[in-house]
Amino acid sequence: MASGPGISFPQNRLEKLNVAAGLHGFDRALIRSARGSIGWGLFSLVVSALVFARGGFGWVNLIFGGLLVVEGIYEMRAREARVIKVAAATLGVLAVWNLCSIAVAYYLHTRLVASVWAGILQALGAWTTYRSHAFYAELLRQSDPATNEELAMLLQHAKTADPALDPSVVEFKVKNLTDPLQIWKIIRIDGQLLLFVQSEEILNVVKYAIQCFVVKKDQMRLEIVGEKMFGQDQKAVIHLNETAIKNVVVSQTMSSKLQTL
Repeated sequence: MASGPGISFPQNRLEKLNVAAGLHGFDRALIRSARGSIGWGLFSLVVSALVFARGGFGWVNLIFGGLLVVEGIYEMRAREARVIKVAAATLGVLAVWNLCSIAVAYYLHTRLVASVWAGILQALGAWTTYRSHAFYAELLRQSDPATNEELAMLLQHAKTADPALDPSVVEFKVKNLTDPLQIWKIIRIDGQLLLFVQSEEILNVVKYAIQCFVVKKDQMRLEIVGEKMFGQDQKAVIHLNETAIKNVVVSQTMSSKLQTL
């Protein structure tokens, strides 16, 4: 989970929306973590059932699996700062589980079923997740419930809106050789603000609203850098103050619309 130390806390509508966007990003990460915990927990419960069925000793897997399922459900539903510590603790437990399993397998000369790299990555994940606790707590403290609800409604609108029919919505794509296809939508807010929403498409499955942020309309500039070899789409760069979205592919219709959004 990224902590984003450079965020400016709410002084105006733009900043309140970006705090809400930051919370949206954290919530997505927490849901992914919760699903992982529930998945590992159910797997451990299945393993314990198989061990019991063969007359073995499966209490460790049973307890471990039950705890992970309960923790995952809590993480899925709770929206409070302590959930970050719970997520970090879960990754830490998984790391200890993997590394201890390796040590036991080595000592008993049995088959290795855990991964050293998985244990190390989980330990690093636990540390970086724990470090984000203070930032998440501050986001929660500074957030405005009404603005959070407004952003949720805007994201839902972005999800369902047809850019070809809605004058306040523009769509473009970002194509990189190694990354998933990015699908971006921009929504005009109050005539002066622009909400950027990034989704990803992998094997025809769209992961919606991977990230989102809001900028002032005058902070955005479209630069056309060429034409696609086939079709009428244009290659472009979207400049946002000191950052830029590169490898943009946009239709001529959307390009014209974006410049007058």
